[in-house]
Amino acid sequence: MNCKININMDNSAFDDNPEYELSRILRTIAHRIEHNPIQYIPNEETYLKSSEHSLHDINGNKIGECIIE
Repeated sequence: MNCKININMDNSAFDDNPEYELSRILRTIAHRIEHNPIQYIPNEETYLKSSEHSLHDINGNKIGECIIE
């Protein structure tokens, strides 16, 4: 299983306080992952679903994705 997070920070949402905006996005994705768990069957070494989340900045622009597979 892998988790890949890609965030493009080259826009105005990151101008004034990039650390705050990045941490806000990471908290959001952590909440989504916690409440939409990946189901794993140990005996079959199988994941029942993968998960893909689009990431958006405070202005609503898509700035990346988080993919768990």
